[in-house]
Amino acid sequence: MSGLVSSFAIVLPISGWNPENRSDIPLQHHYRIGPPNSRFLPSKDKSSWDPKDVADCILSDRSTLKVTTGQRMTESSVLDAHCTEVDGEPYWYYEYLVRKSPTASAPEPNLFRHNVACTAERDGYLYSLNASTLSKQWESMGPSLQKTVASFRLLPPTESYVPPYKDPWRFW
Repeated sequence: MSGLVSSFAIVLPISGWNPENRSDIPLQHHYRIGPPNSRFLPSKDKSSWDPKDVADCILSDRSTLKVTTGQRMTESSVLDAHCTEVDGEPYWYYEYLVRKSPTASAPEPNLFRHNVACTAERDGYLYSLNASTLSKQWESMGPSLQKTVASFRLLPPTESYVPPYKDPWRFW
């Protein structure tokens, strides 16, 4: 994982929770790297990309939630999306809710995870960091998650950096 860390930088909150098992974890971080979905971002000119379209592009593979056999509903709802230039490069920030299926440990029918995310582009690939917690814990954990996502930066490539288009299995 050390190679991955050399591709981008983030600050992770490490205090404030101590889960007894994995299902008790109130906080999740996800990293994603992949090409843009041309359905949402048809132009290769990233300066023309709308922040909501970037969010929809990243969330497109999570667009439906199976409720019962044959029934599906929209899973994600974008609350806010904006773009900020950092060191001359655009970073797209977005906040959204994701409806989750009820589970034995969380039987409520309207269970949501509150997410914040940041996406940056390099060499035609989108690099994203997502942080989330259950909506009922957003008030206490949200500020730490927002700080984590705000810290996301692509670092300048080093000689050991391998872009995804050269070796999709080893791009860091």
